[in-house]
Amino acid sequence: MTHYFTYLWTREEIESWKPELGKVEGSYSNTFKARGVKRGDVIYLWGYFDATLFLINRFTVQQIKRVAKGSNFLRKSEFAVAQIESDIQLDVAISESDVGKLHFMPDNKPPRYRKPPFNNQPEPQTFRGVREITADTAALLDSYLTEQRDAMRTESIELKACDLQFPPERVETIVQRVVRDTAITKKLKERYKHECQVCHESIYIDIRHCYSEVHHLRPLGKNHQGLDVEANMIVLCPNHHAMFDFGIPVFRSTTVLDINDRKIDIVDKHGISKKNIDYYMNYICINKNK
Repeated sequence: MTHYFTYLWTREEIESWKPELGKVEGSYSNTFKARGVKRGDVIYLWGYFDATLFLINRFTVQQIKRVAKGSNFLRKSEFAVAQIESDIQLDVAISESDVGKLHFMPDNKPPRYRKPPFNNQPEPQTFRGVREITADTAALLDSYLTEQRDAMRTESIELKACDLQFPPERVETIVQRVVRDTAITKKLKERYKHECQVCHESIYIDIRHCYSEVHHLRPLGKNHQGLDVEANMIVLCPNHHAMFDFGIPVFRSTTVLDINDRKIDIVDKHGISKKNIDYYMNYICINKNK
């Protein structure tokens, strides 16, 4: 008989799952066996952020392996191996009405809710750890999976109609573009976990995906001949990227900026070239004489 369980992924676990792989091979915990998880059981992975419950994925258990805590960054002792790797990428929010329909074993109770004035928000502790759920709850979670599959299938075959009555005129143009080494920029963003080197903030698109931008201190192209290398790059949020485009920040040293008369220490894990900083200060910065 199949039993159904939920397991709460932390932000750290979500960030460690590479979205581009799109596969879940299993999950770590200290209490899978203690909670009675066995081969053939189903585990639903979810996350609880900003008072919202997100369904991330599900997999069927092949086996529970004992592992050394030092062998994984989460320091967990058990690994539930997926029977078949899941290729579903989910970050769908479970509606408030459906959260109230979730029931946990063995007493078939719904989630606990917080006290006023937050009484419309479930108690986060409800979702933590490994918890067994009822078959009806599993069916409800599966409906989200089915809906997501159907949406992905529809999106791949449907063409969106143009909202213009008549197509615009076409003009043939020749555009010269600088081809950037996106592999380098992607690697650099991952090194900083998409945190801006200036304000140290990350922009979360959803619970798994972050957004950041890379700025070239010595711009690319024939006017500046900047190189597409890490030493010429800095990872930024859109606001600070725009400031650098306008030449607003002033380098007081390789790791200290002056932005609108405010001193800011930047993080530099990859080694920004002083030559590129000097170029920015000499040819891009508009406040260099302040």
